[in-house]
Amino acid sequence: MAHVSGPWYIRHMNNTASAVRARGLKPVPLEGKRPQHSAWTTRLFSDEYFREGQNVGVKTGLSVGDERGGYLVVLDVDVKGGKPGEASLAQLVEDWGELPATYEVYTPSGGRHIYLRSTSPLPSRDGFRPGLDIRGVGGQVVAPGSRTELGAYTGDGEA
Repeated sequence: MAHVSGPWYIRHMNNTASAVRARGLKPVPLEGKRPQHSAWTTRLFSDEYFREGQNVGVKTGLSVGDERGGYLVVLDVDVKGGKPGEASLAQLVEDWGELPATYEVYTPSGGRHIYLRSTSPLPSRDGFRPGLDIRGVGGQVVAPGSRTELGAYTGDGEA
């Protein structure tokens, strides 16, 4: 079983692809919340693929290109439409213990993305628990600074 740890060191990440890349992560050009290119899981995108103000995604499940290493895993907590993501997260913490201090991105719909590192790649899994998804290999999350019709994705965490 892979070990997942934190804290996740990102400070002042914004929606530019170069800011995502500077933190050892792999950016993806988005249309809204979805990848713009069909081959996004196998392709690396240079800055010319991104327009000014375009939403940017962060590929998950890949190795993090910094001195700490590991693999990016994001716990996606969903509360939109009454989904019980926060209650499921509370139960997960009760069952397994506190999550490490880490970086979080707050979604415009009231949910959040909790950034973690794993010692080995973990698969993405929708419905890990009600309202909780795991974004690992083959997944992506919307980067802070990106916007939807509901508002902006914002980040917070210790670095």
